[in-house]
Amino acid sequence: MGQITRDFAERAMACCKEGKHPSLTVWETQQLLHAWLAVHIEPTEEMRVAGFECAAWDELGSAVLRARGWPYSCRESSECVAAIYRAMVASALKG
Repeated sequence: MGQITRDFAERAMACCKEGKHPSLTVWETQQLLHAWLAVHIEPTEEMRVAGFECAAWDELGSAVLRARGWPYSCRESSECVAAIYRAMVASALKG
């Protein structure tokens, strides 16, 4: 078994928005439900702490100090934020 791809999830959501029902296996349904249930509207305290404690946050802080300002392009910034977000979601999955 693998993970649900972003492309699959986007196609499944597009079908739902159009009022169609994508044909999903039991495993795919479980994976989509698990992904949707893991994300909170407001981050919990545990999620915020996990974001601050992840390696991406440490690297961001170090890079800002080294450059004495914001050192990243938009793409690099978004990758950093995504890594912090993944750490926060992983924390939600544990709790």
